[in-house]
Amino acid sequence: VSVLDGMDLTIPRGTFTVIRGQSGAGKTTLLRILGLLDAGHDGSFRMAGTDVAALSDADRDEWRMAGIGFVFQDGRLLPHLSLGENIALPLVFARMDRREAEARKAEAVAFAFRPEEIAAGVLDLSPAAASGGQRQRAALARAMIRQPALILADEPTASLDEASKQQVVARLQALHQAGATVVV
Repeated sequence: VSVLDGMDLTIPRGTFTVIRGQSGAGKTTLLRILGLLDAGHDGSFRMAGTDVAALSDADRDEWRMAGIGFVFQDGRLLPHLSLGENIALPLVFARMDRREAEARKAEAVAFAFRPEEIAAGVLDLSPAAASGGQRQRAALARAMIRQPALILADEPTASLDEASKQQVVARLQALHQAGATVVV
């Protein structure tokens, strides 16, 4: 099945872009391409002036780690880690200084969770024990913890209650207002 056939898309830096379409139209495929997760496609793809389709797998990994935060539809939290450990995982891979890593984690946690949730121990919960909204906000905190220039969110409010949806959308808007390019 051919999706995204003949597509020509420019997403200016600093914008908040919403991609809509029917199921199977290629929205997730597009986000995976933008997030440098799928490279086996025809055509060209330039990001910040660089032909990323021509980069090696290792170079794409570096680009992704340095400047892209991805919020998957289902959160994709590691089940054997707590919410707090899942949030901090990108900092482990970045080999960040411990003090800076702790500051970044504290900022991401305060961004994603209310003080009363933090005080109640939400960071110690396993993903299975957390609510859908808590899991999705943890995924959002993990995506933004390295302060990427691009946030890609694949249906980040799917199957959330109304209050959780509003919290996730408000946090995406806050990331945009802070200068990130956001694609939902």
